[in-house]
Amino acid sequence: MLKSEVLATILEDYTNGNAALLTPDVQSFCEYAAAWLASHGVIGLGMAQAGMALRFADGKELLLFVPPAELTLQVPQNAINITGNSGNQITKPVVGDSASVGITGR
Repeated sequence: MLKSEVLATILEDYTNGNAALLTPDVQSFCEYAAAWLASHGVIGLGMAQAGMALRFADGKELLLFVPPAELTLQVPQNAINITGNSGNQITKPVVGDSASVGITGR
C-alpha cells in the first residue's frame, strides 16, 4: 500500500485502468519514493522562478516540477509596501500614546 496520496493518484492516473502498466517495478518505485520523501523531511513547498520546489529539513530545495512554457508566472520585481505608510519607517508608539485598550484586566 502506498503511503502517499500524491503518488497513489499519479500511479492511478498513469495506469488509467491498464493492468499491463501496473507492474511490480512501478509499484515498487512509488513505494520507495513515498518512503524517501518521508525519510528526507519535507518541510515545505515553495514557488521558485523555475517552478515549484520541495523544501527539506537539511536546507535543500529540490525542484518538484516546471510549469508549462505557455504559463507565465507573475513574480513581483520590487518590494511591495503593505503597511500603508509609503516611504516612512514603521515606528512603535511611545508607552501611553497607544489608543489600544487592555482586555486582560491587568
